[in-house]
Amino acid sequence: MQPVDPQFAMLVVVVGLSGLVSLGSGISTIIANSRRKPPLDQEVYQNFVRRQELETMRAQFNEQMRALDDRHQKSAAEIFNVLRALQRDIGSQSTRIELSLAALSKELGEIGGRVHGHIEGEKRK
Repeated sequence: MQPVDPQFAMLVVVVGLSGLVSLGSGISTIIANSRRKPPLDQEVYQNFVRRQELETMRAQFNEQMRALDDRHQKSAAEIFNVLRALQRDIGSQSTRIELSLAALSKELGEIGGRVHGHIEGEKRK
């Protein structure tokens, strides 16, 4: 067997250690990149609500919708009552106007008849 040159042996050891260090660094990088950032439990708590909180929010939403629906129903009833009252008022006023116009037309006819009678009387004289 031939004797090994100490410089060559040192070079092999340094290259081997360098390879092991770069291999360890590569494995460390792969492990670090494969982990979730942020971890799954933190992400879940940040972006999602628990079922109990969701049920509470749903109950609040349903209560608000019921309150809005009740207000809408009351408002609609009031509006329709006002519209019905306006229709009755307009109907009674138009009836009164028609009666007044009929009476006025009758009186104008009577006045016209009297005037015509006076004109005929004046012509006979």
